[in-house]
Amino acid sequence: MATLVNYIDCTAGARKGTGVLGCKIPTGIPDGFIAVSKTWEFNPAEEDFNETYQKLQVQKGLWFPFNNAVDFNENNEDTQFKTYNTGIKLPTREGLPELEFVYSNEYSWHSAVYTFNGYGNYNIILVWKNNVIGVATKPDGTLTGLSAGYLNVKPFKNSNGSDPAETMIGFQLTDGFQYNSKMSLIEGDVNGFNVKNLKGALDAKITVPVVPANAATTVSVKVVAEFNPSIVVKGLTVDDFKVTGKTVSAAVYNSATELYDLTTSAFATADVFKLSLNDGTYDIVETATGAQYKGESKSYTV
Repeated sequence: MATLVNYIDCTAGARKGTGVLGCKIPTGIPDGFIAVSKTWEFNPAEEDFNETYQKLQVQKGLWFPFNNAVDFNENNEDTQFKTYNTGIKLPTREGLPELEFVYSNEYSWHSAVYTFNGYGNYNIILVWKNNVIGVATKPDGTLTGLSAGYLNVKPFKNSNGSDPAETMIGFQLTDGFQYNSKMSLIEGDVNGFNVKNLKGALDAKITVPVVPANAATTVSVKVVAEFNPSIVVKGLTVDDFKVTGKTVSAAVYNSATELYDLTTSAFATADVFKLSLNDGTYDIVETATGAQYKGESKSYTV
């Protein structure tokens, strides 16, 4: 194809029709968002966008759900205009979309999501309360997250006796045309998912109460929720544990001690090892109840 210099399509083909369909996909009230990796893409012609697929994206570390907001604010910037002496106004810069969601999940959750502050690290999938999500459409039909700039978690807001403790998370979408004209809606009931079932991975604290001795072939491990050590992580299997430099051949949960007793290849004097949750492929593992955890211990020396 020849290069078209000083050319722009000003025909009717560059504009979409303004008719209204009799059967529309309603977006409803915003419920939150999913921060997704800049590299995440989905091919709707070849893949199923169901709950199994979505949970796998969390396990891969590509999706981070921020669902079930209690409130939201739209802080969209107004388009900037230049007004001439003749009174004529011309747009000079389009205002970009900005959304802020409010959550009431207490401090432990706030301290985790505060680590997501930054600029240009994630794209955004929008989530509505009626089980509809919004993604961006690329020219080849591939779906991806909406282009985003900053993602900012405001300082923790304490309860004042009238209002509960709150976490406020805002972000700006950096492609106004993409948001306003190139967003595709995916309806959950039709595609076999309920986005409210999608949860983020939980952080686990992993410790070894007694360091194994020389020639030992077992090690006992305690796995608890990082932000509440009274919650013991249950439902892990042998495939969920990784020990540096060792092969793990068995893992048995002892309900009396609340420890996992691992059978491993032999330890030797001066061995330095760590334990982590890893299923052989991903650093996030899924328990029998469907909860997903990630975590790594400190280093131990035999």
